[in-house]
Amino acid sequence: MKKILYILYIFILAIIVAFRIYSIGHEKTYHTAHHFNHNELKISEAYARAASPNAKSGAIFFIIENGTDVEVLLSGVKTDVAKRAELHVHKENKNGVMSMMKIEGGLKIAPKSALIFKRGGQHIMLMGLKQSLENGTIIPIELVFQDKSAQLKITVDNDRPIEHSSHKMSH
Repeated sequence: MKKILYILYIFILAIIVAFRIYSIGHEKTYHTAHHFNHNELKISEAYARAASPNAKSGAIFFIIENGTDVEVLLSGVKTDVAKRAELHVHKENKNGVMSMMKIEGGLKIAPKSALIFKRGGQHIMLMGLKQSLENGTIIPIELVFQDKSAQLKITVDNDRPIEHSSHKMSH
């Protein structure tokens, strides 16, 4: 009986240690959140990347949380680091082929919800880069909403792995 209790104790201790190691690894925050003046929209986990050092295009990913009681429209994006910056999404056609397309008319963010810009999904596409997107480079962007804009500085992180967001808001 003592042996079974000892094994159970070791097993529980191992689970606690494993969970703590897992949670420490997932507490890493890559970027601080940007807040708008009214503190009701929050942009977090922002980063940019390019497929290679000489790439002519790149992408920006982040999460926008709408803490307001009204729908918000993200209508576009501006930056000086590329000839064009557009809201894009990956979509699967009826044949199962994935393609990337420009989002026309912007993206609506429902009240008390979040919009996730991620690899393989919605993102900002930078086309005709005027500079290489090297790790650590800070690039300025302007997110354009229906009645305001937000100036952000996004860090390039080409080594960042694809993450599965643990974000808990409704989407």
